[in-house]
Amino acid sequence: MALTFFNTMTAKKELFVPRSLTAVSFYACGPTVYAAPHLGNLRTFVTSDLLHRILRRSGYTVRLVINITDVDDKTIAGAQAANMSLGDFTGQYEQNFLADLAALNILRPAALPKATDFVGQMIVLIENLLKKGLAYPAADGIYFKIAAFPDYGRLAKLTEIKNNQTERADFALWKFYKPSDGSTVWAPPARLAH
Repeated sequence: MALTFFNTMTAKKELFVPRSLTAVSFYACGPTVYAAPHLGNLRTFVTSDLLHRILRRSGYTVRLVINITDVDDKTIAGAQAANMSLGDFTGQYEQNFLADLAALNILRPAALPKATDFVGQMIVLIENLLKKGLAYPAADGIYFKIAAFPDYGRLAKLTEIKNNQTERADFALWKFYKPSDGSTVWAPPARLAH
């Protein structure tokens, strides 16, 4: 059975041609685990599950990856307010999320990587972006400089950002430690050790 999908880059329906004849890998952006998910949050995973099932039904072996964002400003603030470690605080909401997936009969993804398990790789990536001039330090952290990356926003057709490339549109790659973070701290990229 031939599958067609809407290609966001070309803005057209196109025949699905996977890199492999038998296997498909795809990624769904997962939850930030600082509160119990609501039905609207879970819509993304119902949609991903539908695609997962269609691909399997079409004869492909499917590898779905859904990340777990277990460290950001909200998770750190939540852990501090609850007087819990970051792992204990986010772990309860990760379990809620997994229970909700099961209750909705959503197929379990092949992998559920947590952000905290990849901080070392994030630091290496940020250091490379700094070396290439695609990131810069600010008072509170390190930011991605979208003006230095001409294709930024191309997939989403974000022409207004491209046309008005200012520091206000840049986004944080790393936030420096502040006392309200409590015990949640990692050493920053070597070039900017604070």
